[in-house]
Amino acid sequence: MRAIRGTVFSLLCAALMLGLAGCTTASRMEVVVNGKRLAVRPELKDNRVYVPAASLAEAMGLTMKFNPQKPWQGVWLWHGKSFLHLHPDANDCHVGTETVRTVVWDAPSLYFDPRTNTPMAPVELVSEAFGAKVEFQSRTATKPARVLVTWRAG
Repeated sequence: MRAIRGTVFSLLCAALMLGLAGCTTASRMEVVVNGKRLAVRPELKDNRVYVPAASLAEAMGLTMKFNPQKPWQGVWLWHGKSFLHLHPDANDCHVGTETVRTVVWDAPSLYFDPRTNTPMAPVELVSEAFGAKVEFQSRTATKPARVLVTWRAG
């Protein structure tokens, strides 16, 4: 009986640590851009939601430049004359049109997924840099947490 209680307790602890008992985790979250859910799993890092930069760029209609042979150069995103330059593992980025300004953020503006080496960009930073509205919806019993991005390219 003691062994069964120990096993049940261990399973409950594992469920709590994996977020199966009520915590919001990346597996219980989705990113939606202009009503279309991204077909990628968001990552949580430093209390921020990250997705592959290419997926977010495609969903928002942005042009992206990234050289995998020179990842230290970061990721460049454009729409018309507006651009965003994300620096790897740094808390700053550059935003601009004719003039450039440095934005300092409370989390990395870009990091690389250690499993795939994919550049991961923060949804909120990228979206708001191009004037999009970002809304967070808490998880419910039937729906995952959602990050909603509303943006009209123009």
